[in-house]
Amino acid sequence: MTVRVVRNEIHMDYRTDFLRVTSNTVLVPITVQVPNRDLSFQTRQGVHSAVLNLYGRITTPGGVVVQTFEDVISRDFPESLFQSSLNLSSVYQKSLRCVPASTASTWSLKTR
Repeated sequence: MTVRVVRNEIHMDYRTDFLRVTSNTVLVPITVQVPNRDLSFQTRQGVHSAVLNLYGRITTPGGVVVQTFEDVISRDFPESLFQSSLNLSSVYQKSLRCVPASTASTWSLKTR
């Protein structure tokens, strides 16, 4: 699997792995890690909140889209933990079922 980041407004690390489930199914865990200091937090009633939109597209080597997904990732920290949380990262993981073939994926991650 190859990964191409289309839009990277904020720094992110990512990893994909493969686990053969059956002879014609592969489980692909996708992990994305974003430093909290790179998120745009809004404060409401003593809670700091950030929201990210994640879009993923899995294609065949010929460019045929096999699967797409969109998820909203949100992080909330109370005022008492906010400063220390900026030194940490937020991790998101999703597992997809795919057919065992060479595939490529495209990621887009942006703040709201």
